[in-house]
Amino acid sequence: MPQVFVNLFTHPACACGPTIDLVKGLGREFENLKVKEISLVTPEGRKQAFDAGVKTIPTLQFEDGTLLVTSTEITRKAILEKLNGTL
Repeated sequence: MPQVFVNLFTHPACACGPTIDLVKGLGREFENLKVKEISLVTPEGRKQAFDAGVKTIPTLQFEDGTLLVTSTEITRKAILEKLNGTL
């Protein structure tokens, strides 16, 4: 299966721990799912977030540019539905 890449935008001040654990856990569960955590602490992370249209954290960005925003949208079910057939 082809590799699937997602970006997870975070910040240390965010209470994102459970969301980070969920997304990284899916990355371990599905070998072809590659998760890149991008911290908004760095200038490069802020630029990437700006370019992606990220307005809040946590935000999960898929390869097609689709964003899941906040911990209420970033659920196992939502991620698997979005990636249906690619994992």
